[in-house]
Amino acid sequence: MAAVLQRELDASQSARPILFVLAFVAAGLAVQWSFWWISRGWRTWIASVSF
Repeated sequence: MAAVLQRELDASQSARPILFVLAFVAAGLAVQWSFWWISRGWRTWIASVSF
């Protein structure tokens, strides 16, 4: 992965590949946070159920 990123940086001579990687990381974190926020009530309900 690092070699591919290094080749992209060498070829483009800009920070665009790094921005793409950061954008995908940020999007992934946003989706994960949204899922946890949306499922908060359901997870609380499951945790309170006694078997």
